[in-house]
Amino acid sequence: RFGKELNKPIKELSAASQKIKNQDLDFEIKYESENEIGVLIDSFNSMKEELKTSLYLQWKLEQERRDMVASIAHDLRTPLTIILSHVEVLMDPSLNGQKRLPQYLQTIKNNTQRVLHLTEEMKRVSEVDNPDFTLDIEGVIPIEMFPEMLEEFKKWAEDEEIKFTYSLNRKPGEGNSEFALDPKRLHQILTNLISNSIRFTPVNGSIDVQVQIEKDMMSFSISDTGKGFDTKDLPFLFSKFYQGDPSRNDQLHHGLGLYIVKELVIKHGGEIHARNNEPQGACIEFTISSINK
Repeated sequence: RFGKELNKPIKELSAASQKIKNQDLDFEIKYESENEIGVLIDSFNSMKEELKTSLYLQWKLEQERRDMVASIAHDLRTPLTIILSHVEVLMDPSLNGQKRLPQYLQTIKNNTQRVLHLTEEMKRVSEVDNPDFTLDIEGVIPIEMFPEMLEEFKKWAEDEEIKFTYSLNRKPGEGNSEFALDPKRLHQILTNLISNSIRFTPVNGSIDVQVQIEKDMMSFSISDTGKGFDTKDLPFLFSKFYQGDPSRNDQLHHGLGLYIVKELVIKHGGEIHARNNEPQGACIEFTISSINK
């Protein structure tokens, strides 16, 4: 009788072990008893749940690694193929077109810059994903810092024949107080977002930046009159290596830049969201908080 009572839970334990071996963790052994077998099965179920959490994380990281390799290979292949084809033409002794030389060299230069930009963004992703990454916090006066920073972007946009406007809004008495942030990383956030707006805003279009300054928080809104985002892409824009609208992510490198922005905003204690404007254009809004040193 004792042997028969042990036979069923032991068989279930054996079958469960085989399921774990086959990476099947969606099961539970039901055996209610206060004897030693009951304690063993409770421990086995607890171990299975811990293992499930650990393995799912491992599988997720492995899938992200595969996605990363595929995305990097995709992003590198196009510019390197263009560079190679142009170099081969220039090496052809039968080439009798010196007029093409500046054009070919410019194309090679542009695509080399694309590769360098991607590798630089990969380096930044590695930085923000590092558990030891920290912000270099300084006390700044926002109302003094932003005009110079935003005028830099205004000149950049106007060089592309895009109208650029901005406004700094503050509550009375709060604009002159210090705000603790990492100015270099904030500049990186704004450079990434505004450069995207410039890239996707047509000639004679417009970009508007609104900054709301409060004592312990700042809110930013960057709107443009470009093509906007594909609705299906909106929930995933800030995901690492997300492959969305090909017409945009060819230049966004599968979300690397927006992923970096999101991580830097989060490290500043803020949030970031994207939406489309009516009737046309994109808008990205984010907040950052003053960080205690």
